[in-house]
Amino acid sequence: MMKTGVHLLSLGLVLILFFGFGCTEDQHTEKVTVQQGDMVKLDYTMILDNGTLIATTFPDIAKANNITPSHNGPITLFISPSEKQIPQILINELIGKENGTHGVVVIPNLYGQRDESLVYTAPYRYRLNLTENVSIQTLEHRLNTDNITEGMEFHEKGWNSTVVNITDGYATVLRRPHVNDTFVMNGVAQKIVEVHEDEGYAVVQVDVEDGETLLLPLPGSSLNSTKEILSALRRAVIHVDEKNNRLTIDFNHPYAGHFVTVEYWIRDIVRT
Repeated sequence: MMKTGVHLLSLGLVLILFFGFGCTEDQHTEKVTVQQGDMVKLDYTMILDNGTLIATTFPDIAKANNITPSHNGPITLFISPSEKQIPQILINELIGKENGTHGVVVIPNLYGQRDESLVYTAPYRYRLNLTENVSIQTLEHRLNTDNITEGMEFHEKGWNSTVVNITDGYATVLRRPHVNDTFVMNGVAQKIVEVHEDEGYAVVQVDVEDGETLLLPLPGSSLNSTKEILSALRRAVIHVDEKNNRLTIDFNHPYAGHFVTVEYWIRDIVRT
């Protein structure tokens, strides 16, 4: 009778241990990995193939490299094949990764390939004739008036001008600029640096810094309406070569043609 009681007690303890604490395999929680439709929170750095850091979510790293942090802390990405603002190669890299993953992915031509047809050159300094022959109709349109007369004075493009003669529907305009007068032409600031009245010309210099980025209309675009002008605007990087009197206007993205190394840290995965 005693032996039977001991056996029953032993069996009871085994059952309690088995069902009370459970089997390790049955209780194992499935690891969460990134799937389509998830919201993924991550930190990252982006480095060009020349070693230049161009973006990061880490404020201290951004400060050390004299750039502005892309975000103040981790960003949240929506993982979807229809998401256009996230490179597909990055989405493919993240899918299947666990929370806490630290990885690296290289993205070629993230900012597009270079197109040399988008690079234009112009003189850095050029001559501006002090006299201009222009049709009365064009001048009326420019000055928003229908009364163009000889001796008429007006202010245009940063300096004073006078209509000195009218013949056969055309007006001769005498420009009277001064050194350091400024004006804008084709979206680019210009400055008068010399005036030679006896020779009838002034010297104009494009008033930009080397490496400056401007929002300019793409050459050849139609600019007949505000809508067309806005749609034609592109960011362009200006390069100044004073020695060779050359200005290069590059409408390619500054990082076009480079591959980018993205180092990332997954901070959280939210299933939606």
